[in-house]
Amino acid sequence: MKSWADAFMWFYRRLMLKHHKRLVMKTPANAARIKVLAKLFPDARWVFIARNPLDVFPSTVKLWRALYSTQGLHNPPNLEDWLDDYVLDTYERFTKAYERDRHLIPAENLVEIRYEDLIKDPVQSMRDIYQRLGLDKFDEAEGPMRAILTDRSDHKVSSYRLPKPLAHRIAERLKPFIDRHGYRDAVDATLAEPEAPNAPLREQAAS
Repeated sequence: MKSWADAFMWFYRRLMLKHHKRLVMKTPANAARIKVLAKLFPDARWVFIARNPLDVFPSTVKLWRALYSTQGLHNPPNLEDWLDDYVLDTYERFTKAYERDRHLIPAENLVEIRYEDLIKDPVQSMRDIYQRLGLDKFDEAEGPMRAILTDRSDHKVSSYRLPKPLAHRIAERLKPFIDRHGYRDAVDATLAEPEAPNAPLREQAAS
């Protein structure tokens, strides 16, 4: 772990030299590294964005497929079974690590928010995050935020159809996360939907 921390600090210091301002590290995996990062950055502010696992899982599988295609030596055949297992195992370990170590972050330095609530009103959500974390200059940041939202107003979020056995596996393995972050009703509603014949894991056009 020391070698990883040394490499991370090497990277972080060079970013600081380049930008000369507070850094925002948008790295989801850092939520599983709290034990190390809390020692390196005891005063860091943290924002944990939770999202319905039945949406996160297929998106993550899609990402890994793209990475294998663009960065691998070839496209592995019959990817689905072991890739599903790998993503689910990693996801479960990630959520358990976060829940285990989140107490190491001072309460005033941690904001937890659901993705679904964030996108309903992004600017107000960011205003609340600034206030809760004691960050200043929100008025200066609001204009650029609104400009980005306007520029991306046509963005469509992908939707996915999961085979029911896989959806049930995800719901069972991630039950503590689902319950604590308020996704039980949404997950149960998805599980209660009728299974489409021979439904593959695939991306669908956003509605």
